Amino acid sequence: MARWQLARICTRAGIVAEVGIPALRRVRGVLLLASGCPSVPCAKELLAFLASEGWWGVHLRYRGSWESKGAFLSCEPTDDVREVLEALKQRIVDIWSGAEVAVPPHLPRFVVGASFGGPAALFASAFPAVEKVVALSPVVDWKALNRGEESMAEWQRRLREGFAGAYRVPHSRHLRALCGNRWYTPVAQPHRIVASKALILHARDDTVVPPEEVVQFAQAHGISLALYRRGGHLGLSDLARRRILWRRVVRFLTEKKRP
Repeated sequence: MARWQLARICTRAGIVAEVGIPALRRVRGVLLLASGCPSVPCAKELLAFLASEGWWGVHLRYRGSWESKGAFLSCEPTDDVREVLEALKQRIVDIWSGAEVAVPPHLPRFVVGASFGGPAALFASAFPAVEKVVALSPVVDWKALNRGEESMAEWQRRLREGFAGAYRVPHSRHLRALCGNRWYTPVAQPHRIVASKALILHARDDTVVPPEEVVQFAQAHGISLALYRRGGHLGLSDLARRRILWRRVVRFLTEKKRP
């Protein structure tokens, strides 16, 4: 694997992100990564893989989670994506070494989100600075989770009991709105998604996010969909571990946009 660098940055709003910097001469673009939730922010393997493939990788910690400041869900995760994208326009400073790093401005920006981060990726398609987005096993309908193996009630319990302190969840109107499909919900806000810039990857045997709603949503709104027979609940780590997924993502990101 080619040599690469790892930096950790913090935005003005206190959002922390890890940045994988490729050492290759030929760099293809910047991938901002929005992970599932709850999850442990161990993305070094993925960032190393992306660097070896010629991509800058940027893995953010949502506002109010892990090292990032604030309260979780006090703002939409899409706003966190926007915040980090804005930070990458300037010279970024590695928290540990103090070294400054400049992301080449000519590199195209992409957003890849998984599960909970899927809506953030889909909504980021509306950002002019974002070329394309990819969503792996995205939650497009929060109420549909109640038909899977992890209900909304169970998801909240795991956040508060299994990740106490890691996700600082307030009893907020946004949490209630999320459970009611009134906030951060693609099925309620399809107008926020630019279909020509989006790709969804999903598996038929996903027991966390049932595929029926995702397939129906993608077809109804003209979003490209790659549906796999097997794969379970896809996450960001699958990009480095399953070449068939990674090849499909790269093909989509590098092909010319549809008119």
